[in-house]
Amino acid sequence: MAKDKLNKIERFTGLFDLPGEGFVAQIRNGVDTRLYDRQGLQHLIVKRKKTGEDFEALDNALAQINILVEVGRAVNI
Repeated sequence: MAKDKLNKIERFTGLFDLPGEGFVAQIRNGVDTRLYDRQGLQHLIVKRKKTGEDFEALDNALAQINILVEVGRAVNI
């Protein structure tokens, strides 16, 4: 794979629990880094499904946030 194409691959690189915001996912695309909350990820995934664009990294990030939210609910029962 060409180096320039490799730098354009979107990757889920981390989760952060921000006070007042909840969990946000870090998505990197080359040198560009963005943070998305759960609702932002859901919106972008739906948009990309409609346009046929790749959403694998976003889907992985959303799955991780959903797991942490469920664990948090189970602990607070």
